[in-house]
Amino acid sequence: MVKEINGMDKFNLVRCPVHSIQISANAGLKNDITKELINKLRKIVGYITRISSAQSELEKEQVKYGEPQNKLVQDCVTRWNSTCNMIESVIKHRYSINSVISKNKKTDEWFITSAEVQNLKDLVKVQTCVTDSNFIKTVKLSILQDLKIRRENLNDIDTQNYFVDQH
Repeated sequence: MVKEINGMDKFNLVRCPVHSIQISANAGLKNDITKELINKLRKIVGYITRISSAQSELEKEQVKYGEPQNKLVQDCVTRWNSTCNMIESVIKHRYSINSVISKNKKTDEWFITSAEVQNLKDLVKVQTCVTDSNFIKTVKLSILQDLKIRRENLNDIDTQNYFVDQH
């Protein structure tokens, strides 16, 4: 079956538009600044969720700071919107997270700065298109460029199919 699929004419493939948009959105998250910030969050969330003492410390700090007592959300590349859920989780618990990091003597690179929090908030707002920071303009531009390439590829396919149908 794999051989048959690989042998199919690529112009007869039908792509899911929602999946294409998701792929383009992921392309927007791959610029250097965004990728670095998301990787930092993955390290922080991974550390806290894997180390039981860090998770216990987080729960104590959440009480201390009056934050809701929730576990941090880890993103998963196969789950749509999970990166956004992780970002929202980190924003909600940033004070507790920074406290746990300082108590466990993790590097200063792991601290979540105010500027990073603002970029994260802006990134979450991209979904509702209510922000125009330079950071988000870069992300939107990456997404739009990827969508443009996908549209051009579809137009090429449509043109070729038109000529095949006409002859």
